[in-house]
Order: sequence, then structure tokens, then C-alpha cells
Amino acid sequence: MMNKLKLKKEKLEIVGMDCADCALRVEKAVRKVTGIEKVHVNFIDERLTIEYDDQKTSLSDISLAVRNAGYSLKTVTGEEDFRKRRIILTAISGIFAVTGVFLNQIADSVFTIPVFLLAIFSGGYPIAIKGWKEARRISLGINFLMTVAVIGAMIIGEWTEAAFVVFLFSLAELIESFSVARARRSIKSLMELAPDTAWIKTAFGQASRKVDDIQVGEIILVRPGNRIPLDGVIAEGNSMVNQAPVTGESQPVEKQQGDDVFAGTINQYGSLEIRVSRTSENSMLSKIIRLVEEARTQKAPIERFVEKFSRYYTPAIVIVAILVAILPPVLWGGFFSDWFYRALVLLVISCPCALVISTPVTIVSALNNAARNGILIKG
Repeated sequence: MMNKLKLKKEKLEIVGMDCADCALRVEKAVRKVTGIEKVHVNFIDERLTIEYDDQKTSLSDISLAVRNAGYSLKTVTGEEDFRKRRIILTAISGIFAVTGVFLNQIADSVFTIPVFLLAIFSGGYPIAIKGWKEARRISLGINFLMTVAVIGAMIIGEWTEAAFVVFLFSLAELIESFSVARARRSIKSLMELAPDTAWIKTAFGQASRKVDDIQVGEIILVRPGNRIPLDGVIAEGNSMVNQAPVTGESQPVEKQQGDDVFAGTINQYGSLEIRVSRTSENSMLSKIIRLVEEARTQKAPIERFVEKFSRYYTPAIVIVAILVAILPPVLWGGFFSDWFYRALVLLVISCPCALVISTPVTIVSALNNAARNGILIKG
């Protein structure tokens, strides 16, 4: 057992994760790196939290493991570029797929198959890369299923099905990524409730200072209409304060000298001088954010069940599809092409992604929405 005093803790952001299955693949890949003691991946935050022995491994080794899993560490423009690229490839795939259908109506069109190939390649290239990496690690997932199904459809000449399976799957992943991004933005909106700077009262008048630099006991000045930057006690003035962002109260509350006020609430009418009682990292709002983040890292029993189920589900579906393709022709003399096609259909319709992503996205959206309305759910 490693000496915990020697462990280094890092939080890294990852580009390209939009389902719990993605997070499981990253977690499994990073866990295999020598020197890793603890690893946790939260796909909603796109965050990889690790504890490791920096004498045995480095961030470059961890970054390589993430890349081998099919993802990359986030840069300033990484996520935006990734989403733009996905939108463009999906649009191109859809355009070529529809064009191929029209050309298919023209008898003996020599352009039909090349157009369908362009649709399959533009939308399916990212899927095929991930599918290959899954197969290489013997960790079969939805990308492997889709890759096999599309290749099989092309082999038996079902070009329309192959092109539209790729386009629709790519479109579904794109919509899924937007849903996850929306859940991510909700927690960020909590962090933006409190301003970054505040006016403080000094011996020479007033001065603007970063909220993180303000200490307990200093006097901050809050004008009408401004958000209160830090928790404190009113030293002078009275006003109505809208506490809905923190406490969820529907009506503004009257505040006067000696009353407590919280960071993130809104001063409505009068000017206030507030003596700071807690630093920014210990404010009520910061505690709410921390508790929400902690709650999001805890998996509900149903979520743990779904993740465990999906781990065995995909290999089982692959085995069943192989049996569907082979046994009927061998045992009952059916046409291999018919049963091979049915096996491909089974692979396509057996996608577990919607099942896997539904629980964590629902839980996180509920936690964040409740927190924005002043309701803290912890457990």
C-alpha cells in the first residue's frame, strides 16, 4: 500500500465524453497506469480526478492512457473545436446520405455507392476509431457494435441502411452531447451567482478588490441592484434582499443593521455596508456548490446497476448476434444472407447508450435545478 503522503492529486478535464460508458472506458484505461492509486471520472463535468505516485508515473503517461481510450485532455479551445467538428461531420454525412437515396432512384447510377461511402466515412470515421480501440482493449461498447453493423451492411449491399445508421447514430450522439453540455452549464451558473470583485471601505475611501482576497472583518459596499459578493452582517443601511438564488424564498426579505446576508443574493433598494463574516471559499454559496458537486460524484444504486449491466450487455449482444447469424443456416438450412442481415439488425437496435446515460443526466439535472432554486439535496 502506498504512503498516502506521497500521493499527488490532480483534476483533469477531458474532451469527447458524452455518456457514462465513455467515462468507464477512460477510468479503466487510467487505472491500468502504474502508480495510480485512485481514479474517478465524472462524465457530466468531463473531469478526471486521480491520486498517483509521481515517482512512478507522470501526467504525460496519464494523458497517453486517455488518448488510447479514444479521448483527449481539454485545452482552451478543445471542447469547442470538438463539437464544431462533430456538427460538420454529421451534417456532411446527412447530406450525402439523402443525396444517395435520390441517386438510388435513378436506375444504374454510377454515383450512388460512392456517395453512400462518403456519407458512411464522414459520419462513421470517429465511431470506427473508437470501435477499433474498444476491440483492441477487448472492452466492447456501442461504437464496436455500430462499426460491425455498418461494415456488415456494406458487405451484403445494404448501402442505404449503412449510410443512415451512421448518420442517425452520429446525430444521436450530437444531441446527447448537447444535453450533457446543458447539464454541465447548470452547475457553472451556480458559480456565477456571486461577483468576482467587490468594493471595500478603506481609510482613504473605496477600493475595488478581488473577492478571493477579501478577509473576514473587512467592510464591503453593495449598491442597489448589485449582488452581494460575500457572506456577512449588515453594519450600516437597510434594504430588501432577494435571497431566492440561495435560500429559494419567493419574496424579498427586509434586511437591516445586524442581519445576516449571503453571497449571491441581490440587494434591491438601499445601499449597504456589510462586515464580512466568511471568506469566499467558506460562504454559504460555496458550500452549496461543494455539496452539489459531492452529490454528483456519488452514484445512485440504479446508476451503479445500469453501469454494471451495460458492461456485460454489449459482449452478450455480440455473442447472440453471432449465434443468430450462424445457427439457423447450419441447423435449419436457412439462407445465410437473411440471418446475417437479422444479426446486423440485432446489433443496431441493441444500443445501450440511452439506457446508460439516462440515469446520471436525470440525477445531475435534478440536483443542479434544485440547487438553483435553493434546495440542497445531499446523500
